[in-house]
Amino acid sequence: QKLKALYNGKRGPTESLKEILLVSCPETILDSLRDRLDKMEEIFCSKMIPNGHDRFQYAEALYYRLLESIIKSEMKTHGRFDLFIDDDVFNQALIVLCLEIVLFAFSLHKELTALLDCFKLEPFHFYKLIEVAIRNNKDYFTNDIIKHLKAIEEQCLDSLTWTTGSVLWDKIKEHRGKLPTNQEVDLPQSQASSQNGSSQNGGSPSSQPSQSPKSLRLFFRKYYQLAH
Repeated sequence: QKLKALYNGKRGPTESLKEILLVSCPETILDSLRDRLDKMEEIFCSKMIPNGHDRFQYAEALYYRLLESIIKSEMKTHGRFDLFIDDDVFNQALIVLCLEIVLFAFSLHKELTALLDCFKLEPFHFYKLIEVAIRNNKDYFTNDIIKHLKAIEEQCLDSLTWTTGSVLWDKIKEHRGKLPTNQEVDLPQSQASSQNGSSQNGGSPSSQPSQSPKSLRLFFRKYYQLAH
């Protein structure tokens, strides 16, 4: 019910999100976010669900809600959010995640690969947003939604990121073709405790998914945790 209540027929960010963005970002940021949403809505309605504008609008409302919560968390932890706010990969991944949640909530769920393929989004970039979204928005997600999100996170880590042509292989090549060991990616106990609950514990949006040198280490940390 809370998910459905997010969309009241009025499109666009909340006033509180507008205020945060306009204080810290160029005035063009709202248009940039809007243009990206419009393009993705057109793709969604042409390739995934014909005349699916109403479902996309629910996803859009959720996107703005998640974006605001992530920004507030990043400001509290890092004191900034400019490294990701207009990053295409981050925003596309967040919008796709919101679509996945809405489709699941309305019993319109399709295979995750169909949604990722629709927007040409790499699973390697997508999985990182799942834990961030759950951590910052548990009050909006039912237990079934959280269970579903954790299941697709495992699907990304266990199989989807390992397919031929995945960006993961490029990241491994940059690591001299070697897989990082469990010891290389594991946090010392004291550091792990201090980061528990912070946005770095599952990957921070401030470390852009498309550029961060830490992305391979973060991936294998989650992968080894899943294996155990």
